[in-house]
Order: sequence, then C-alpha cells, then structure tokens
Amino acid sequence: ELSMVERMAAKETIFENYLLRTTLAAPSRNAILDEHNDFALSIQTGCAPSVTGADGARAVDIAMRVVEAIERHEWDGLNSKAWRIGPQALIEPHILPLPRQNRPSHEDRRRAG
Repeated sequence: ELSMVERMAAKETIFENYLLRTTLAAPSRNAILDEHNDFALSIQTGCAPSVTGADGARAVDIAMRVVEAIERHEWDGLNSKAWRIGPQALIEPHILPLPRQNRPSHEDRRRAG
C-alpha cells in the first residue's frame, strides 16, 4: 500500500502517466437553444422530448450530490482523516510544538529510573 505522500504524488501524475487522454472537437452550438427547440417540437408534434423530465431530475440530483461533496471538502471520501477535510486540507498532519514558556527547564525534568 502507498503512503499518503506517494498517493498524493500519484494523483498529480495519473493523467499524464496512466490514463489515455484524447481531445475531441465539439461543435459550436447553443445547447440551451437546442433544448428549447426540442421542447417546442415535442409540444407541436406530440412526440417525447429527447431528454425526459425523469432524465433531467436525475441530472439535477447527481449535480447536487457533487456540489454537496465539494462543499464538505472530504478529499478522501467519507473516511477522510480530520486533517484531510476542508478547503486547505493537509497531506500529513502538522504537530505543533508546545510553547517555550510551558516547557520545564532542563534541571526540572525528571530522570527515568
């Protein structure tokens, strides 16, 4: 199993090293106008539209779940560690040292044994 640092490094290079990427040319169209025309045509002809209301509802549900997941900032899924949640998540946790004034002096420390 990879360490957290190795996993993060793999995430950075996965698209270049492991996945085939192909750029496709998309036709320049107005998708909203196409949807309106399709809807108007379905009303005029009585045919079902290309995209049904159920399809639209499913698309909205998926989009909302994506937005909610982004807002939670759980970068590693539901089992994210506390330091891996939030817009500025850390790869590894930072452990803060105790402030100097609270540390016992060298003479005041107990010796083991």
